[in-house]
Amino acid sequence: MGEALSSIVRAGRLIRLLGWIYIVIAVVIGVAIILPNVVANESIEAALWAPFAAVVVIALLVLAIGAGVKQGKGWAKVLGAIICVLSLANFPLGTIIGAIALFYLIKGWDEAA
Repeated sequence: MGEALSSIVRAGRLIRLLGWIYIVIAVVIGVAIILPNVVANESIEAALWAPFAAVVVIALLVLAIGAGVKQGKGWAKVLGAIICVLSLANFPLGTIIGAIALFYLIKGWDEAA
């Protein structure tokens, strides 16, 4: 068997999981914006892309922060804790993942990755 994962690596993986969930949400938003307009042969207004773009940017930031947490970067630990606390409001999946990631993040705060 391989060696056990450190708490900080587990926290980083969970934060990256949140990022991937946001990517899925972005795809769903994108399809919800594009599909009705394509079916109706209408053009897509630029203002409709704002929610899609916002979720994509947030997802990419969360993925980068999760990678930083896995590497034990101090700035990423702080931002990761903020993301975990904010994700607690995303009931039920974000609450579960955010709480577990926050637990591992706090548990392994002083350890190196």
